[in-house]
Amino acid sequence: TLPSLTTTGRGNGKYSFGIVNSKRNGKRLSFSKALVAKLELEDTAYITPVKEDGVIILAGTRLFDCYSCDLRGDGKKISYCAGVVETLTEIFSLDFSQHVSMSFNNIEFDEHEGVAVAVIALTNPVSTRSTEDNAESGDVA
Repeated sequence: TLPSLTTTGRGNGKYSFGIVNSKRNGKRLSFSKALVAKLELEDTAYITPVKEDGVIILAGTRLFDCYSCDLRGDGKKISYCAGVVETLTEIFSLDFSQHVSMSFNNIEFDEHEGVAVAVIALTNPVSTRSTEDNAESGDVA
């Protein structure tokens, strides 16, 4: 169950969170430039899965029992944290059998103990990249 949060707003299409789960091209998480700016993410993102609610809580500060992911890049950030990708895939039963990536933009912004957090629903991805789309490049999950 979600901890007590104070809702401050809802995201739209410019905010997105992505998961890549590919045997050939790796496992990683991506954070849109707008999401990075809104949460003031710098070198580390903290991800707390809440299975019962089908969401993760994302913050730039450790607030809960969570996973930490080192971030790379300017603007849009990438995290090469295969263990977290595997954990999220298992916890939320994400099916990558026909896809190598999924993007999610059902994001609500909240605050906990003065820290901005994003509550990201890991249901109904807004876009996926199928394994067939990547067959020519050899990127098949």
